[in-house]
Amino acid sequence: MAFGSLLQLTQISEAGSRCSSKWQLVGIVIQFRLVLLLVMAISCHFIPDHNPGDDVLRFDMRLLNNNEDNCFCFKGHLCERLGNESSGSCAIATVKTFIPSPIWHFFLAPLTKWDAARFLNLALDPTLRDPKCFIATQCNFDASEEAHAFFPLFPNIVGQLSVFVVNVAPSALLPPTFEALLTLCGFLFNMTCLVAATLCLFHLTVSILPTGMEPEQQRHIAMTTCL
Repeated sequence: MAFGSLLQLTQISEAGSRCSSKWQLVGIVIQFRLVLLLVMAISCHFIPDHNPGDDVLRFDMRLLNNNEDNCFCFKGHLCERLGNESSGSCAIATVKTFIPSPIWHFFLAPLTKWDAARFLNLALDPTLRDPKCFIATQCNFDASEEAHAFFPLFPNIVGQLSVFVVNVAPSALLPPTFEALLTLCGFLFNMTCLVAATLCLFHLTVSILPTGMEPEQQRHIAMTTCL
């Protein structure tokens, strides 16, 4: 009876240590990603952008000219489904935000480059995946890069997540444009996927290690593998 109780206490202690190691690992991963974002923002601010040509798709968050259009979300964007339509081409009028637009632009601009611009544009308007029809009855699917290279799951998740955030989060904490909110939600969703993948890798590493290995050594190897 005493031996069984001791064994049970040992297992509980090992489980607690393993759980503590997982949360420590998650904290390290999140801190690393935030530091990486800060480094990207600083380098993007001080190093001039490479000009890949006019044919490369860009994504405009409208953060630096928000005062001119005074519109959080245009009609035709996902957030027009909220039903709060205002006059003109605006689906939702701009609301006052706690964080100024230049700060949002400083941190979010690096997340809109290259392929990210494709995904964000598809999240903003899913119909961009549809190829242009040169003839009324025939569409050139071969000429539609988005229809083949950029699948719709990730853009749709980011778009619907952005609409959900608009509904539940205080508007003062959100970026002043829907395009910027899409960028922020894309970053947060990627962060969530990174944390989930890290935890899965941690459990997988622990499960394939030899059973006779010390628990502390197992946790050290698993954390080193994940990092």
